[in-house]
Amino acid sequence: MTLQGNAALVDGESRLLSPRGAAVLRALAERPGHVLSRADLLRTAWPDAAADEHAVEAAVGRLRAALGPHGKLIRTVP
Repeated sequence: MTLQGNAALVDGESRLLSPRGAAVLRALAERPGHVLSRADLLRTAWPDAAADEHAVEAAVGRLRAALGPHGKLIRTVP
């Protein structure tokens, strides 16, 4: 998978992501195999906006949907 701007190239197919979705994916890709908290993702993807943890959950859900079958690679750790 390659991320460029707000698009991810997945198996040769370009998938357009929202700016927040791209920011979340970029944050996760920078720390493969690590667990990032909702607070970590809020600081990264919403640095200048007032958002809450629900915004992170919604963005991750939309990101998973945008990535299709590859969305299962993004896991939530309770």
